[in-house]
Amino acid sequence: MSDSNHPLSPLNVNIDVPHYDDTDRRAVKWETARVAATVARLKLDSRVMHQLKHPGSTEMTFEDFNDRFPSFPMILTGSSLPGVSALHRHAGAVHPMWFKSFRNLPFIKFYEDELQRYGAEAFEAAGRPLGMVFPRKGFRDGLIVHNGDWQMFSPGNSSCHLFKGKNCSSTLIVQPYAVFLDHVRDEISWVSTGS
Repeated sequence: MSDSNHPLSPLNVNIDVPHYDDTDRRAVKWETARVAATVARLKLDSRVMHQLKHPGSTEMTFEDFNDRFPSFPMILTGSSLPGVSALHRHAGAVHPMWFKSFRNLPFIKFYEDELQRYGAEAFEAAGRPLGMVFPRKGFRDGLIVHNGDWQMFSPGNSSCHLFKGKNCSSTLIVQPYAVFLDHVRDEISWVSTGS
């Protein structure tokens, strides 16, 4: 039997196999790994990992992390950027584009979707900015884009990419996620109640 005749082959155009694409599964696995890295990097109690896992599963989400730690200085979310080629190979994400057309970078659309999902009133009520973690080759835990204060969330001995829009409310910062977590752990006081 040739590959094009096999019923589960993606080359077979006559049969639509539901859930053949495992993009969603990979996205959940990626987010689970980032949440685990967050817990480890913040040096939280090992019991936190078990508390964040869904019953009967090994999956963890940033939404669960946010619910568990409402005093964390930022609302966290993550995206594995499904459907986007790797940023280091993406023609629209080469470094000059970060200066010429920041708003058109591939991860910005995902971040804007998260902003809409959470809504502006959620930030005002929580008093916390929104940060989205996303993958980038060369950064083990990825990068984070957020709308927080760059002076508060960027340590003095590191770098970040700062974008200031036409109005002050559209300031965005992109920095390595591990550096962000280290700074929060060492310099920003927050109460990890019950950890």
